[in-house]
Amino acid sequence: MRDIEDLRDVWHAPIESSKSGYRYTERSWFFPAIYLAESDMISIGILSKSFSIYEQTPLWEPLQDILDNVLSPHDNTTNIISVDNQNFAFKEYRIKENDWFDNRICISRKPQFRIDDAVWKTIIQSLRENRCIQFDYTSTDGQSMKRTVESWQLCFCENRWYLYGRCIKKGTETTSDKRTYNLERISNASLDSRHFDLPDPSIYKKNEYSVGNFGISSTDKTEKYKIILKGYAANETLYTWSDDYKTYDYDSLPENEKIKDVDFGKGAKVIEFSSNQAPGVETFVYSFASNAIPLAPESLVKKWKNHLLKMSEIAAKL
Repeated sequence: MRDIEDLRDVWHAPIESSKSGYRYTERSWFFPAIYLAESDMISIGILSKSFSIYEQTPLWEPLQDILDNVLSPHDNTTNIISVDNQNFAFKEYRIKENDWFDNRICISRKPQFRIDDAVWKTIIQSLRENRCIQFDYTSTDGQSMKRTVESWQLCFCENRWYLYGRCIKKGTETTSDKRTYNLERISNASLDSRHFDLPDPSIYKKNEYSVGNFGISSTDKTEKYKIILKGYAANETLYTWSDDYKTYDYDSLPENEKIKDVDFGKGAKVIEFSSNQAPGVETFVYSFASNAIPLAPESLVKKWKNHLLKMSEIAAKL
């Protein structure tokens, strides 16, 4: 009896009772391949749009195929999706096209670089088999260098893919440095004959090794940071930048810690946190120009001052 009720109430089957039991009142009704509520369709539609961040990687086509397979488990013309008691032939009702959210919900994207299929497949195989990988790596100044690397993790950060691992050969020099390589700069990748054992998860797992939420780069040195944020930069206090992150009003700083003869206006905040992601913290501070003022550590304060002086010199020549 409960199964009959589920068919009628959940799957909206046209069932009625009779003297001989139960029967379908519509001979054409059949069990849909997949049942989805309208809210499910919207979620899947948004998911399919979010796949666009992988468009320039070898993941793009497999992800599209997976979504199609979820919605169309049997590739034929009788596939039916039931949406809130309305049946749609799959070939006539595609999530990726013609829905209201297609024009009303936007997944913002940054410029993407097409990752070479051969490089991608070689990295995936090296991860799967714990085999070292060799490749040419182009530095930011355009120099090409040979690298041999233990592939620990493939990482996605801010619309870019990175290979994280231990560099065991840098040109002709043997090293044991932890490095992060931008896949856009990798070419001529090939598998090395050597295998390796993964180190402790606290080292090879990027999210566990990193202290803070400032991008992909991490170091072995964790430092305490204190930064003033004013103007539009004060909006960044809404985010949690590290596990020990805290924020408070600039006015609550002790007088001996305030910057003399500078009025930051209403709403200025101070953030404090620990991080081993110095490059990312520096980028964060520089991106807000004069609206982010570092107070600690001293190494960041010095770099920030030098950065502003160089910017000032260039501005004076414009």
